[in-house]
Amino acid sequence: LALYTQGGQKVLVAEVDPHRVELLGAERAQLSAIQFWTETEFTTIPARLGLINASPKDKQELFLYLFDPEQRYEVKNYENVFPPTNIKVDFKMKERVGEFYNAIYDRILKQKPRAFLNEFAWWSEGCGQPCPTPALELHELLSLGGDVFEQYVPEEEKNPKPPDLTKEEEDEFKATLEGKTPKEKREAKKTFEEERQTVASRKVLVERQKYNVTRLHYRYDAKTLTDDPKIGPAPDALVGGIWVPEGSDGHVSTEVKHGGKANRYQVRFNNFHPSIVVAKCDTPQKWRWGKAPRTYRGLRKIWIADDLTRKSRTQINPAEVVQTAIPWLGLKAALPVVDDGGADAAVDGGGATGKKGGGCGCQFPGRTRGGAWLGGLGLAWVVWRRPRRRRILRLRSR
Repeated sequence: LALYTQGGQKVLVAEVDPHRVELLGAERAQLSAIQFWTETEFTTIPARLGLINASPKDKQELFLYLFDPEQRYEVKNYENVFPPTNIKVDFKMKERVGEFYNAIYDRILKQKPRAFLNEFAWWSEGCGQPCPTPALELHELLSLGGDVFEQYVPEEEKNPKPPDLTKEEEDEFKATLEGKTPKEKREAKKTFEEERQTVASRKVLVERQKYNVTRLHYRYDAKTLTDDPKIGPAPDALVGGIWVPEGSDGHVSTEVKHGGKANRYQVRFNNFHPSIVVAKCDTPQKWRWGKAPRTYRGLRKIWIADDLTRKSRTQINPAEVVQTAIPWLGLKAALPVVDDGGADAAVDGGGATGKKGGGCGCQFPGRTRGGAWLGGLGLAWVVWRRPRRRRILRLRSR
């Protein structure tokens, strides 16, 4: 600990309450979260402390979630790498995203052993495109540290004056008072004003609690985690993993573009399957991408790569299931997408996109089954940033 205390950092010691440990299986338990906050500039994550209990044979996982009202973040003393996104994979990967992603990451680490994966950058009001899970709700943002920021908000900003009532609203309220006694009218008016104030206060609260969410991920051991990671603002926004397939071959962009006004970046994979529907019109509108066809009998959900610390990293061989070439990882397109002669394709949760054809307007479902941005478990630090360099940090150790 001397390296940290000499640098002015404090040491937090927490005792585990055995009654608040969640058992996850044989020899595995999940601890309750620890949350603290500080106004001190906090840019270095003391992740090397976790190596004290590291097994020589196993690697550890570090997940960083950073919330900032203006920008995304990145690691400054390690390489920032973007995993393959929007690539086509064999349909059997649909329910095995975790195993597949673990295998992809190990392949990345062979080439870039000091690579932090940039996996997600999106506004907190959204959750990806399409969304594998609901967006973060207000109470979740507050429990992650937003409640601390509220301590610094002036009262007049917390409780603004409600807007003036319109004539229609006044008439509607007066109608509710008809037939009441003077005392009941006074109580009704008081309740009405309190409710209006509550609505006004909650509206501005929701507007304040909006952030850019960044997710960083590193798989490491004592040899590769030579320094504690330093985090800092990224120079630009990211866009990637959001485009839907087009045309008869289901081509889709796998680019990650820098710049733009907003972060809209995720890691997802596309699954394809042929449609058995026969178009029964003279001029069908082909290659329109939408939801899964009616003939599909599987679960209509987006599978995510969760619980990565327990998912196998060796059961899946990426070279056998990747259908989009990834040259920088030495992966070729293993299996061609079957051309079904004009069926549409679908990405989970996506609406119909692409060029519209003319004719009778007949359209039919097709052959893809959507993507997923990545979830996961492990050692996670959540770092918040608000103006004036305030920081909130949350440690989740699993």
